[in-house]
Amino acid sequence: MCVMVTNNADFIFINASFPHIGKRMALTWGYPEFLQLVHELLHDTRGGVRRGFPLNALAAIHRLDDLHRQRFPQYYKFCVWDGQ
Repeated sequence: MCVMVTNNADFIFINASFPHIGKRMALTWGYPEFLQLVHELLHDTRGGVRRGFPLNALAAIHRLDDLHRQRFPQYYKFCVWDGQ
């Protein structure tokens, strides 16, 4: 069962500030594709032309990633660096 994220305060903030990202987050929430989306958001995949996010948006993305990890641990492999 996929738990919706659309009523989460961090999601609401991201969706209001960056609707195209909010849409992609809502579509991938609860699926392994969410990990790839977060990776694309947090790492420059455009050859140095990405401007980055304001600090509050960056924090919201990280909290959503943490929440996704808690709710869907099956998509996260063991990582030597973070002990999970």
